[in-house]
Amino acid sequence: QHGEQSIDVAYSISTLELFYQTFADNKFKAMIDTAFSWYLGNNHLQQVMYNSATGGCYDGLEREEVNINQGAESTLCFLMSQLTLERLSRYSHQTQLLLKQNSTLISPELYEAEHTIYL
Repeated sequence: QHGEQSIDVAYSISTLELFYQTFADNKFKAMIDTAFSWYLGNNHLQQVMYNSATGGCYDGLEREEVNINQGAESTLCFLMSQLTLERLSRYSHQTQLLLKQNSTLISPELYEAEHTIYL
């Protein structure tokens, strides 16, 4: 019931994208939006999981608190999920508002300019 993690959301989004590609049913796009909104505060603690200041994603939600670690797995899961939305060109009005409200990614250009990964 608790112990929610970014990887669970990312796998759900990946699966829903496969369903959409297979069945061409828009309900799967809507479900992707709903799943992605977990990162933006649509979760049992109503906490935003993406940290726009660091470009990272918090590791998960426990019963009463956010795990504030920002590991590579969680961050990559967030980025993969966002890329799925980009690929489907699907940002619902609600998701667009949440992204703006939380100062997260507004456009791929802004993301690329502000969140360059150095190897």
